[in-house]
Amino acid sequence: IQLKMKTKHLAYLLLVSILVSCNREKEMITYEGFTQGTTFSIKYFTIADSASILNKGIDSVLSEINKTASTYDKNSIISKVNSNLDIELNYDFIKIFNKSIEISDFTNGCFDITVGDLVRRWGFGFKTQKLPAKEQVDSLLKYVGYKNLSIKDNRLIKKYPETNIDFNAIAQGYTVDLVAEYFLRNRCTNFIVEIGGEVRANGS
Repeated sequence: IQLKMKTKHLAYLLLVSILVSCNREKEMITYEGFTQGTTFSIKYFTIADSASILNKGIDSVLSEINKTASTYDKNSIISKVNSNLDIELNYDFIKIFNKSIEISDFTNGCFDITVGDLVRRWGFGFKTQKLPAKEQVDSLLKYVGYKNLSIKDNRLIKKYPETNIDFNAIAQGYTVDLVAEYFLRNRCTNFIVEIGGEVRANGS
């Protein structure tokens, strides 16, 4: 009888523990800030004690991509590539590059990571917008074209040194996927990740 009572008592404590744990997991955490020249807003459910650890992991993902693909960071890999410095490309740069070329081929060049200089010349995304002269456009068009780029031995090869690349049309969506995969690896299955308007959601 005493053994049965102990067993029932342990079962009761286990049930209470599970119920408390389930209730704690339903707490929603909101984490917001700035990255890649834009804002991010991430909401997820977890035990409150785990939030600071998960947020540090998010920061690590965002920092790594900034160091790789941010044109706002003069020391990033993409900035050094655009300055024609001899630099070894990392895994994320190569993956973003290859996916960009795949999309460019699929869209017959409508998507092109080498149009950044034209975008800047037109003033898109800046306070001052001014229609460029035809001569200015023609001088830049010579260096536009994703087929002028390739990767060899973890180095970016350019046909023209003047060609600059810009991952802004794909990097934020790629980062959203990285954060989502980070959550899933850490058994956090209920979340919504938004970076610069790119969104991925999972679970409830």
